[in-house]
Amino acid sequence: MTKQQRRQMAQRDEARKQAQLDVAAAGLSPEEEAAATSRKNLAYITQARKDFKSVNPDATPAQEAAFVSDLITKTYGITQKPVWKEFAGPNGEKDWLDITQPIPPGYTATGAETTDTRKRADYAAYLKTHPDYEAKGGNYEKWVVTQGQLAKIETPTSRDDRYIAIEQKRALGQPLSKDEQAYTDAYNIYIAKRVTGPMLQRVAAQAADRYVPFMDPSNPEQVIMMPVAVGAAAKLGTPQSIAFQTDKAMSKYMTSGKGGENLVYFNTAVDHLKLLKETANALNNGDIQLINKWGNAFATATGDPAPTDFEAVKSAVLGELAKTFSGKGATVEEIAMLSEVINQAQSPEQITGAITYYLNSMDGRLGAMRTQWDMAKLGQPAFVGTGASGAGGGAGGAKTYKHYATNPQNHHRIGTDDDPHSSNAKWYDVQTGKLVQ
Repeated sequence: MTKQQRRQMAQRDEARKQAQLDVAAAGLSPEEEAAATSRKNLAYITQARKDFKSVNPDATPAQEAAFVSDLITKTYGITQKPVWKEFAGPNGEKDWLDITQPIPPGYTATGAETTDTRKRADYAAYLKTHPDYEAKGGNYEKWVVTQGQLAKIETPTSRDDRYIAIEQKRALGQPLSKDEQAYTDAYNIYIAKRVTGPMLQRVAAQAADRYVPFMDPSNPEQVIMMPVAVGAAAKLGTPQSIAFQTDKAMSKYMTSGKGGENLVYFNTAVDHLKLLKETANALNNGDIQLINKWGNAFATATGDPAPTDFEAVKSAVLGELAKTFSGKGATVEEIAMLSEVINQAQSPEQITGAITYYLNSMDGRLGAMRTQWDMAKLGQPAFVGTGASGAGGGAGGAKTYKHYATNPQNHHRIGTDDDPHSSNAKWYDVQTGKLVQ
């Protein structure tokens, strides 16, 4: 081989390697890559044939055909099958010749070629290489069936088709060669690197860049949109979290819900009862000017007549309490009990004590609702604190009392064994046991 031939072959090999790199870099699909490879191989064979003619101008047709056949075998990994056709020889004799090879001088093609004639010519060629085939029980029909089965597992040119053909052999229980086993292992690695891996990376990247709602870290009651990866890295909560849903439910309950209605009832009742308490104090002191002042203030706030004597104040207090607790869902029996308690008051001082008791109870309820609100904003339940367990007795061995209320100053639970309606009743902090001043 001359230096020029070696240089040309080296150039072809280098061009082929570069083409392979270009295909890999393009990120083509398996089908596109197979088509590009087919075009590249065809161009390579065409150019190699031209190079062969230029380097070997005196080569015979048989030598050129042998070169091309060998080139096809090395390029595609398959051996070119002979194509037989009937010819008439120089002396008129009939013979079957492979038209993929140069036809000897003096031979002329005869008759129309059919699929059957080609198959029979192939069978005749097969018998030349397997002379004992028919002696072992073989015949043309069996040979056709066998060749049909072999054709199904010929080495495909497509990467995917070859893998499928090998797996088909495995499924049929046929042994695999080392080359086939290595090919399936390499194919699985290829799919993982070129198909599955990049696909999973793209899906992960798309998911990480997707905008979803998160709780605003500077204002947990607000929702902001940000990429999943950013919110997850910052460990932000989402609107589906228990804390946000609890906060949302409590905001609705305390504004437009039943809790909001209760707040209106209690706040209105507290304001009105405070006016009635001042009126009762004025009655107790006999101060006509203050009686008129607070009575008129009550009338302005409620639209009811101004109470100017003890019975009118009692009636107003009972009406206000009945209105409040009826709105809260109190039963007829509970309203009757309120009426009995108020009617037992026989002096302005006693009615003042009764008002103080109910004011403390309402303020305690408002304090409990405030605690419920604050804890809901933190996504936590408003459990009763130690020593504030109610009429059943304090936790941890705290003293029990006959009557309970809530201190409006610190919202602690307070209790007394005295008449809660009396202004002289001594109230104690249930949690600390100290007298409330």
